[in-house]
Amino acid sequence: MIVEPLRAEHVDRFVPGATAVGSWTQENVASLRTDWLGKAAAVSDGERVLALFGIGLENGSGYVWLLLDDAARARPLLLTRWAIRTLAALRRQYGVRSFTAQTFDADSARWARFLGVETMDGNEMVMSDGS
Repeated sequence: MIVEPLRAEHVDRFVPGATAVGSWTQENVASLRTDWLGKAAAVSDGERVLALFGIGLENGSGYVWLLLDDAARARPLLLTRWAIRTLAALRRQYGVRSFTAQTFDADSARWARFLGVETMDGNEMVMSDGS
């Protein structure tokens, strides 16, 4: 898998996974071209774009987002290892003390909790630095 800065062709090639349909449509994904090019990243395996993700930073907190295609969801162990490494790297690189994310289904919420994310208010979640 290759992680690289988000480019327009990544957005064009990405197809949201089945569980994301209804939450993120192809039109929503296309809107990422406006605000996130160069500020987010794509995870690719050959020509296939498996995931798009980004982080917005403010006062030591980060709002992280992650969109997966069906192939990425089919590789939970690899995806979890990658997520753990990526969150740790973001914390080190940007001095992030907490992460906030929003989930759209029960599987995503369980996975976020497994990564150490607490459910705060409905689907809103915060991940602290563990201190």
